[in-house]
Amino acid sequence: MRAGRGRVWAAVLLAPAAWTLYALLAWAAVPLACREGVMPALHFAALALLAVAAGGLVLARSERRSAEADDEAAFLRAIALPLAALFTLGLLLFAAANVAIDPCR
Repeated sequence: MRAGRGRVWAAVLLAPAAWTLYALLAWAAVPLACREGVMPALHFAALALLAVAAGGLVLARSERRSAEADDEAAFLRAIALPLAALFTLGLLLFAAANVAIDPCR
């Protein structure tokens, strides 16, 4: 594996991993957060994971710019930016729903 291959995989996987982690965390933690009254902790987790997803988005953009014509990771570079944008937007909307709609009702 070449040195830049890890960056390409990170660009592809960071935003989907952040979205998945937030979905699992929200599913598991909302009942506890409502019972204990610590919803701001869940909002803080959303902000932290949004930062991770945005980092994946920035990394995907930089990897797309560094693409070489006959690179074997060209497909990964091609899908990294749209995938990161989609999952970052999904995470943003998911987190906004938890803020706008009280999940404790």
